[in-house]
Amino acid sequence: MSSSRTQNPRVVQAFKKQCDENGFAFIPAPGNPVPRDALAIGWVYANECTDRLVCPAVYGRELMAKTPSPKGFAAEVLQGVDPSRGDALILLGMK
Repeated sequence: MSSSRTQNPRVVQAFKKQCDENGFAFIPAPGNPVPRDALAIGWVYANECTDRLVCPAVYGRELMAKTPSPKGFAAEVLQGVDPSRGDALILLGMK
């Protein structure tokens, strides 16, 4: 298993690439519900995470001065994440 917490679309893209190259399932995958075991891992990071692994205001602020706008796959994955509020998304790679 591999994991990360982010609000940055570049991290999403790099994490997805890492999962693909190493045979891991990328979670949360757009259009698929998050498995219960993945939710349990997300709640260890932050118990207020949603069923999509979005953690509202977990950072308390935007981490970058200008977080890049998500495009394509990253836009789908980061839907509902507002960096200006300090939101983050838990990313998991699971076998």
